[in-house]
Amino acid sequence: MEQKSKQRWVMMAVVLLLLGGGLSGYLLNGAGSETITQLPLVEGCQLDQKGCSATLPNGTVMQFEMTPKPLPTTEPIQMRASFSAGIPERVEVLFEGRDMYMGFLQYRLKPTAEVGVYQGKGSLSICTRRLMAWIAKVRVTQNGETVEIPFAFETLHL
Repeated sequence: MEQKSKQRWVMMAVVLLLLGGGLSGYLLNGAGSETITQLPLVEGCQLDQKGCSATLPNGTVMQFEMTPKPLPTTEPIQMRASFSAGIPERVEVLFEGRDMYMGFLQYRLKPTAEVGVYQGKGSLSICTRRLMAWIAKVRVTQNGETVEIPFAFETLHL
């Protein structure tokens, strides 16, 4: 009888470990975390020089621009995203250093009175390098699907 009791405890321990592992993975990855489709880097566009466009998988064309030009490293940047069709539920911009970690820089753009246009302010980390290469990832959630579109740009710290 003692053998059966040990087996039950071992089985209970295994079940609890499996449940605990699944639960921790669920919590660490975010309860119901969304899947993000990452598109390739938009070629032929330097956001520090001009606005850029990209076509989302559903056919919507997004225009994205940051001002003023040249992009400042010590003052806020204005960001604007407009969409040819559909109204996104959420639009965010994440900035990453292309060759080095520059902190967590994520900003949410808000809808304007103009349909399909989102605006917001953000700022960049100051780098010790004179020339800094960045990636702006525009994250768009539309019809329950999230797509991330990366754009390259550079800043010059004087």
